[in-house]
Amino acid sequence: METTVETKEVTGDKVATEFPTGDIIFTIKVHDSRFEPLAWVARAVDMPGSGRVTDYLYSTGEEIVATNGKRMHCFSPAPLPAGYWRPIKRTKGELQLRKEEYSAEYPKYKQLIPDITREHKTVLAYSDTNIVLARLIRAMSEQDALNYEYLDDVMRGCDTFTAHLNDHGKVLYFVGVDRWALVMPMNIK
Repeated sequence: METTVETKEVTGDKVATEFPTGDIIFTIKVHDSRFEPLAWVARAVDMPGSGRVTDYLYSTGEEIVATNGKRMHCFSPAPLPAGYWRPIKRTKGELQLRKEEYSAEYPKYKQLIPDITREHKTVLAYSDTNIVLARLIRAMSEQDALNYEYLDDVMRGCDTFTAHLNDHGKVLYFVGVDRWALVMPMNIK
């Protein structure tokens, strides 16, 4: 039995496909200007999913955010309509996201953004992850460590970030032109 798939514009986007089941799959290729920011945000989601809210990219319509509980990536303006988007395929050349209904409310992620006007060490971050890592390690306490993969993911796709480390070493806040990220240091003692 052959399944018929009708490709039509969904929310004005020709890369979205609506299936007879009502599923909306957003497929974007590397040459599309939206690929890099969506792939960058999607790196904060661990695959395969656990069935929790951390399995999704969440779009407010203005910005898109994702977290795995240890890091968070946010990009603005959102290249997707509002809603929950589950990554179903992620390769170097293609990203597929399925729009899904989710009953829980997305965490109030803006409350996690540290106040950088108080008790923060600011480190100008370059696009070279090793330079950033060396500067951050010097600024951190002896009992904290960084996940290099998370830091490398943050550094991809942005020429320069400003990195802020709070006085207690509890969160690293990276600010770029059109994106920001939070990375939680690991306590090694």
